Amino acid sequence: MKNNIFSKQYDLFIGLDVSKGKADAAIYKRNRDRNVKSKFVRKAIKFKFTKPGVDEFLDTVRHYKDEDCLSVLFTMEVTGVYSDNVYMYIRDHLQESEAVKFLDTKFVDRWRDAHGYAKSDPLDAKTIAQMCATDDDARYVEKAPNYNEENNKKGHANLKLLTHRYQQLNKQLNAEYNRLSAQCEKFFPELTAVFSIRSATALAILEAYPTAHHIIKSSKNEVFNVAYEASKHRCKEAKIDDLFDLCENTIVTLNVPQEAELITVEMVSSIRNLLQTRRNYKKMMVNLASEQPAFKRLQTLIGVGEESAAMILGEVYDIALSKKAENFASYCGLTPRNKKSGSSVDTHGKISKMGSPILRHAIYLASEYARRHNPYLANLFARVKNGNKKRHKLAIVAVANKMARYIYAILKHDSDFVLLYEDLMKLPEDTRATFFQSITTDIPEKTRRCIYKYSDENGVVHDFTFTGNDPEE
Repeated sequence: MKNNIFSKQYDLFIGLDVSKGKADAAIYKRNRDRNVKSKFVRKAIKFKFTKPGVDEFLDTVRHYKDEDCLSVLFTMEVTGVYSDNVYMYIRDHLQESEAVKFLDTKFVDRWRDAHGYAKSDPLDAKTIAQMCATDDDARYVEKAPNYNEENNKKGHANLKLLTHRYQQLNKQLNAEYNRLSAQCEKFFPELTAVFSIRSATALAILEAYPTAHHIIKSSKNEVFNVAYEASKHRCKEAKIDDLFDLCENTIVTLNVPQEAELITVEMVSSIRNLLQTRRNYKKMMVNLASEQPAFKRLQTLIGVGEESAAMILGEVYDIALSKKAENFASYCGLTPRNKKSGSSVDTHGKISKMGSPILRHAIYLASEYARRHNPYLANLFARVKNGNKKRHKLAIVAVANKMARYIYAILKHDSDFVLLYEDLMKLPEDTRATFFQSITTDIPEKTRRCIYKYSDENGVVHDFTFTGNDPEE
C-alpha cells in the first residue's frame, strides 16, 4: 500500500518525540472538509513511560475522537531502546481504526530542515504530527522482527539479540587487544616482534612473563614449554631463540612498576574471559540460526560460514520487504551515495552506510575471502582494482555489493548458490584455471570444510571444497 493512500485513512495524527523514560506528544486534526482548516488540537502533552502514564495519554487522545474523526495514527521516530517499549504498549492497546508506525529518522530530519523548523522535544512532536498529516510521501519503517509474534516464534528476534551481543563482544575484545598491545610496546616490545599479540602463545607468555626482564631471568626450556603448550604443540624452538635474542638487547628499564606487571596479567585474564564468552555466544547464535533452512543455503555462497550466516539471518528476518536486489544492497548500506552540485558535479561518493551496520560488516568480511576464491568475484575485484593499490577498498566494496545481491537471491528463491558452467566459461582462462586447480570434488564423509556447488557442461551439479583454508569464522 502506498504511503499517500495509507495516510489519508486517518483523521487524528499523534506525533511522539520519545526520550529516556518519557515522551512529548502533539495532536494534529486533519479535516476532510476543505472549507475547515486542519489544525493542532493539542500542541504539548507530556507523559512518562508507566502504565498509568501511557493509559492516561491514550485516554487524552481518544477524547478528541468524534463521529467525524474516528481514525487515529500514532507516529514516532526510531530511537532504539527508548522507543521499543512504548511502541509495543500502544500497539497492544490499540482500538479499532487506530494504528502506530515508526518513521524514517532521516526523512524527518530532511523534512524539518526543508520547512525551517527548529529542533526541540515539544517542537519535534509537532513536526512529526504535522508531517504525517500533510505530507503524503512520509516514509514509515517496518520494525516487525522485534514485535511480531510469528517472527518471534521463528527465533528471528532472539537471534538478533544474540548477534548484537556477539558484535558488542567483538568490539570489546578488539579494544582490550589494542590496550594490551600498547602495554606491550611500553614494557615488552620484543614479544610483538616474534608473536602476534592476538595469538594464544603471546597471551600465555605474557601471563607468565609480563616483561622482557622476566624472560631474561628464565630458562629457554621453561619459556618454550609454556609456548609449546599454548600453541598446541606448534611453536618452534627457533621462535623462542629469537625472543631471547631480542630481550637480551632490550632498552626497557629494569625498574618496571609492579602495578604495570599486574595490569598486564589482568588484561590477559580479561581477554581470556571475553574469548570464552564470545565462544559461548557464537555457539548459541549458530544453534538458533541452524533451525532455519536458509542457514545451510547461505553457506553454499563462497565466503559465508556459520558465523556470517547467523549474523545475516539475525538482521534479515523477511527478505520480501526488499522488492529488488538493489533495494537489499541499499539496506546493507553497500550502494554509493551520490554527490550533486547543480549540473556541474554528479559523482559517486562513498557508500551510504544506511541500514544495519552488523549486516554490512558480516558481508564485508565474507567478501574478503570470496574475492580470492569465488571466480566471479575474483574477476570483478581484479577488474575494478585494475592494478591500483589505492582502489583496493573500492574493489572490495564492489565485491560486497555483489555478495549482497547473491544473498538476496538465495533468500528470495530459497535456493543454493551454484557456480554455473556457462558463467564460468565467460571468465578469463587464467581465472578459470586457478579456480579448478584450487578445488577438489573428493570430499571425505566427515569434513569440517565448507561445501560449495558448481555445474558442469551437462548441467550436473557437483559438490566441491577448496584445498586451502576455508573462511575463518
